[in-house]
Parts: sequence; C-alpha cells; structure tokens
Amino acid sequence: MIKFKKTIVILALLVNIYPMKAIAANKTFTSSGQILPGETWNNVYIQNIGTIVDMSGGQVNYLSIQGANYFNMSGGQINTYIYAENGSTVNIYDGIVNLSSDFIVDGSLTSISHLNIMGGNVTAKVLKAYPTSNIEFTGGILNFDTFNIMGELTIKGGSLNVNYAYIGYGPYPAMVNVYGYGFNYNPTGGNLGEGILTGYLLDNNFFSINGLSESEFQSFNLIPEPATLALFAIGSLAILRRRR
Repeated sequence: MIKFKKTIVILALLVNIYPMKAIAANKTFTSSGQILPGETWNNVYIQNIGTIVDMSGGQVNYLSIQGANYFNMSGGQINTYIYAENGSTVNIYDGIVNLSSDFIVDGSLTSISHLNIMGGNVTAKVLKAYPTSNIEFTGGILNFDTFNIMGELTIKGGSLNVNYAYIGYGPYPAMVNVYGYGFNYNPTGGNLGEGILTGYLLDNNFFSINGLSESEFQSFNLIPEPATLALFAIGSLAILRRRR
C-alpha cells in the first residue's frame, strides 16, 4: 500500500515537471467563437452563415472559411494554407501568417470574398485571388513568392515584396490599384527579363512587384498620394502663370 502511494506521488511530480503537450486536432466553428493563446489546431473550418471567429493567439495549420463568415486575426500564427471562399471575409490586424503553400481568396457567382491585411507579418508561396475576390493592403510586412491576381487588389500600405506576378491572364481581367509615390516601372529589369514595379506607398513603405510583363502592367492604376497631387497642381499653376 505504501509503495502504491509513492508511485502516485512520483507520477504527480513528473506531470508537474513535464506537462503533456496538447495534441493538435481539428476544430469546426458553426457559430461564433475564438482561437486563444495556447491552443493548437491542425485544421480549422469556419462554416454556416454569419459565423465570426476571432484569433488572438495559438497556432493553426490549415484554415478554411466557407460562406458569408468572418475571420479576424490579431495574434497567433497560421502555417501551411488558407482558403477563403464563397463570400467570406478575412481581416488580419496582427500575428504571423507563414504559409508553406497557398493563400486563396475565392468568391462565388453571387458573392465576393474579401481579404484585408492591416498589419502583422504575412508570407505565402502564392497569393491567388479569383475574379470574385477583393483584396486590400494597408499595412504589415508582406512577402509573396507569387502573385496570381484575377480579381481586384488595392495596395495602400505595408512593406510589400513579390518575386513573380501573374496579373489578369486569359479571360480573367484584373484590376490593381496602387496608392503612393515614386513609382518606377522597368519593363526588362525584373526576374526572367520581365518587368519590375517599385515605389512607396501611402505609409512611406517601399514596395516591389517583380516578374511583371508590360501587358500585365496595363492592369495597374498608379494613384499618386494627395501631397504629390498638390505639388503637381502647384507646378501646373506656376507653368500657366509663366505662359501668361
């Protein structure tokens, strides 16, 4: 009896010293909920309609948002893969997205899927935006090996680096709106002898989109910052006065 009690005490001490690690499992949200610090999930599925999931910590490998649902990330880390489809919305405020595979944004015939990146550190092998997608960057450290854009992309802020770009190919036109200043497009100075677009965004962060052909560059709208427009207007007035 004494030996049995000693065994229990020793096991209890071992559990306290070497706590068991949580085993990664799958999580399905069909109603609103949270992903909290310390949680580890292999696959997370957000389903139903109007489901809102807030992630403030923890780790997720695979994230799938289906339907008119919302995923808000303010902390934690996502690895491997993200798929937002059928009218879903992803908002990234902070945290780490370090995908070894793709970040896919895909709407449907009746609804557009949205991706808004306002902060955090986001890296992905491919950012793939289908025609039924709307993406906006206003902040963060953003690194993509490949841009595959067939929808609408608006770039206003963030430190952005893209190694290669596929913009609006085949029957799928794309629209890329870039707000900033100091724009420069070199049609042959990029990867594989194609073009590279560089400049500064509204938050004064540098951006670079590489591997951009001249035909793909035609899908870009370069929109000067208000201060640049004001200087241009002042310069134009000065020229007009001199002519008079």
